Amino acid sequence: MVTLRRPAGEWAIVDAGGRPFRPTIDALANTAAQLFLEARATGSTLIAEPDEQWYPHHSDRRPLPVLRVMFDDPASSWVHLDPVDGAILEMSGARQRLYRWLFAAPHWLDFAPLRQRPAWDVTILSLLAVGAFLSVSGIVLGWRRLRAASRNGR
Repeated sequence: MVTLRRPAGEWAIVDAGGRPFRPTIDALANTAAQLFLEARATGSTLIAEPDEQWYPHHSDRRPLPVLRVMFDDPASSWVHLDPVDGAILEMSGARQRLYRWLFAAPHWLDFAPLRQRPAWDVTILSLLAVGAFLSVSGIVLGWRRLRAASRNGR
C-alpha cells in the first residue's frame, strides 16, 4: 500500500498495482485486534449514524461511518477506526466513557435530545435566564438587608 497526496490536497491509498485500496471491515477488525497484546476483540460495529459515544458536538466534526472495535482488556477499551483508510480516530476506555457522562454531558448539555440546535439554544437560554434571575434576586435581597441594618444602627 502507498499513500498519495493529490494536487487538490486529498489523500489516496493505493495498492501496489495503483488501484484504490479499500480495506474490508473484517480486515480492519482483525488488524485492530493486534493493538492490544493481552486482550482480544469482543466485537465490532460499523456506525453509520451518531450514537451516545460517537457524535459531533457543535464545531467538532466526526466522520461517519466509523468502525468501533471493542476489547476485553481491563480498561474495556474501544477503538474507532476510519473504514476508508483504517486510521485510528479514537481510543477510549471505560473511564473516558464514564467521564463523558459525568462531566461532559452535564457541562456541555450534549444529551441526545439536545443535540439539535434549536433545542440546545432554548435550554441554554432558559438556564441563563434562571441564573440571571437568581443573581439579581440575591443582589436585591442583600441590598435590602444592608439598608435595614444601616437604619437600625447595626
